[in-house]
Amino acid sequence: MNRKLSLPLVGLAVLLLLGAGYLFWRRHAATSPAAGPVAPAGTTLHDNGFGEQVPVVLTDDKTALAKVYARPYIKEYFEVPSEYTPENFVKRKPLPAFDYHQNLAGKPYLELVLLRNTLYARNGYCFMNATLRRYFDATNWYKPVWSAEADTAGNPLPAEVIPVPLNRQEVAFEQKIKGLEAKLLLNRVAKQGGYPMINPDFVTNQDEFTLPAALRAVLARNNFALVPTKEEQLFYLYDKGEYAFTPAFVTTDLFLQLLHKYLNGILEDVEEVRLLPVVTTMLRQGNAQARTLAQQCQQPEARDAAEWAAAYYAVGQSLLTGQSGPVPPTYAADAALEITNATEADAKGSLLLKDSLYQYQALKPRGMYTRNDTTKRYFRTVKWLNTAPVFLDTDAGLLRAVALAKALAGNKAATQGFQNFTHVLDVLVGDEDNRSLTNLLQLLASPGYAGKTLDELAAPAVLARLRPALLATGADRVRAKGITAHAQEALDRPTLLFTAGRYTFDAEILSRLTEVRNQKRTFPKGLDVFATFGTRAAQDVLLNHYHEAAQWPAFPDTLRQLQKQFAAVPAWDRNLYTKTLQTLLSLNKPTPPTAGTPLFAATPAWQKRNLSTALGGWAELKHDLLLYTEQPQAAEMGGPGEGGPPPPVILAYVEPNLPFWDAALSLLAFQDQSLTRLKANTPHLSGLNKELREQIETMRRIAQQELRHEKVSEGDMIGLSQIGGWAENLTFSILKTDRLPERERHLGVTADVYAYNADVLEEAVGAADALYTVVDINGTTVVAVGPVFSYYEFQSPSRLTDEEWQAKLKTAPPARPTWLRELIVPVPKLNTKEREPSL
Repeated sequence: MNRKLSLPLVGLAVLLLLGAGYLFWRRHAATSPAAGPVAPAGTTLHDNGFGEQVPVVLTDDKTALAKVYARPYIKEYFEVPSEYTPENFVKRKPLPAFDYHQNLAGKPYLELVLLRNTLYARNGYCFMNATLRRYFDATNWYKPVWSAEADTAGNPLPAEVIPVPLNRQEVAFEQKIKGLEAKLLLNRVAKQGGYPMINPDFVTNQDEFTLPAALRAVLARNNFALVPTKEEQLFYLYDKGEYAFTPAFVTTDLFLQLLHKYLNGILEDVEEVRLLPVVTTMLRQGNAQARTLAQQCQQPEARDAAEWAAAYYAVGQSLLTGQSGPVPPTYAADAALEITNATEADAKGSLLLKDSLYQYQALKPRGMYTRNDTTKRYFRTVKWLNTAPVFLDTDAGLLRAVALAKALAGNKAATQGFQNFTHVLDVLVGDEDNRSLTNLLQLLASPGYAGKTLDELAAPAVLARLRPALLATGADRVRAKGITAHAQEALDRPTLLFTAGRYTFDAEILSRLTEVRNQKRTFPKGLDVFATFGTRAAQDVLLNHYHEAAQWPAFPDTLRQLQKQFAAVPAWDRNLYTKTLQTLLSLNKPTPPTAGTPLFAATPAWQKRNLSTALGGWAELKHDLLLYTEQPQAAEMGGPGEGGPPPPVILAYVEPNLPFWDAALSLLAFQDQSLTRLKANTPHLSGLNKELREQIETMRRIAQQELRHEKVSEGDMIGLSQIGGWAENLTFSILKTDRLPERERHLGVTADVYAYNADVLEEAVGAADALYTVVDINGTTVVAVGPVFSYYEFQSPSRLTDEEWQAKLKTAPPARPTWLRELIVPVPKLNTKEREPSL
């Protein structure tokens, strides 16, 4: 072809291409928003693929941009070092040449979208997306421009839109890239295991992570993964993420942890102010009144019972205060041995109680009660009062119970204290499940017994009439199981407890879902509780992963019976325990998907993750209230400074589990009402409740926006990116300190929830897991990271304190539940990396 003819034709083709690109750009670019600062005429908004709308004006004249660069505050920042200049500041060099004719074939999506944003960066656009800001800040040429907030006199200036000037060649190249992006985006979502999943190749911040092949494979399959870490607090992960500009995934786990700490604060305040003083008074006055009763008694049997009651109260008094009340000589040796065994917490069988099966290991202080000597003593004492039995199948045993009750009733302060103690526990934990002094005191105040002396009550005929009436009280819904008929006979002996264990739904469930006579299922699982209340993921794991029916054929039928029993909505507002359990169950409550529901949220894998979170929260709940609840058992015999571009916005996403956020708000309202009822709602507790409630209301509002596929505001993003610091400060407020005490440094806690002989089932939480998620945030697909519980369940030959458990985590941690392994990907640590952008 004639070269002279070909050149004009090529030029014409280029002009047509540029014109077509311009028309395409005008047709597909968004118009300026109605709200906010007004953009100059001719400005259109271009979606940059990172959730930003870039204001662009088509012009070959770059004079306006040059004038912006000449503004004193921008010129000074880039050319004159000052107190505001970053330490890693690199003096900017002139723009390098750009190849508009480079081969784009085969380039992956992220490389294309970064290349397109390079056009905006070269023309001064100030990226507010943290990933892009980091990416281009790493070059030696990027000079973003921004509007000043105030003039030199400090007077505020109106917000200004500074458009990005693109010439026709840049626009044509931009639209060429967008065309290629559009083709690739057709494969952004593909089915994995029957569920649509986002391809990780379309994650815009993927280059900021080290994503090993194994982690990338799980992200592709599930769009989320659990990565174990050694972080000792959940909020530490957010602190690290904020520093690295990592998008934050605000998890329900973080708020369950804060609710757990808040419940700890409630218990600590209530026990210190309301419970410790009344228990002290009860035991001191009980001992004194029992000794007075012994002096008044004429009948030898009655006197012996009163002396035994004095010894019983003296043991409790010694365990609580370290100073024993007087003990009648007859029982002095037995009482001294009881105090020693209870303090050492490692023997079996009690002479004072005449109980060969009594396990002193249960008295080992653990949970939140290891923080000082006073709390250890309080735990040991109350646990002993909750578990030390008085046998009722003999006249001597029944009369001892009567003597305990008469001694308590003989002092007004002791009686009132006992009633207050019982009322507080009713509100905190629930009603008594076993026969206790409450039942006996009511009987002795009824016609036929009221006003009678201990001598009169010791008459065989009176005891014969009293025994069946007393045995008819007490629900005993949680019963100990024996392996042999002889063991069951011993366990079935009728008893009375000073303060009975408190009934909980989960204790009954764990007890009934064991089979110990033929040792088909000697230990239950935490999953049993959630399966009983209808959590499908829990039932699926039990039946199809653990194959429980293979070991115990009656398991499915027993589970169905329990499901039917608990199918009617329980009275969740009974007490703080049941209300918290309701909150945990809300995590797996089915909800219809919406336009903004993350793809992973509809998968069985995510239901397993929710189940793991619920079990972690349940372990913390059992840990918090293990002193008062009845335990089932079986037996044999940093921020930026001033100056420079505005800091980028760190993206964040709230876990959109609306049933949980609603349940958490309901729990806080119930806690506030309960404390007010107990007259224990201190300004400290009320303030904590208010702060938690306000933050959860914000989480719910943002989650609702996400589910409606609405954009979350920049202000909310800033607040979410700082959630770790907020959680840390709230934790300090709960603990009434300005730093984490040594015993609070690790979030790891454990609770023994079931006993089989000396062995126990432990439910525990370890160091934080990092939850990696592939999620859309304000129009861009990112990997967002948040902390979650690491859940453990294991059998232990002894009950563990939190300190022992934390030490075990460092030296010989037990294996994680096998049903979670498909979700867990070990990665050494969360890494970020930087690389030079291509030109």
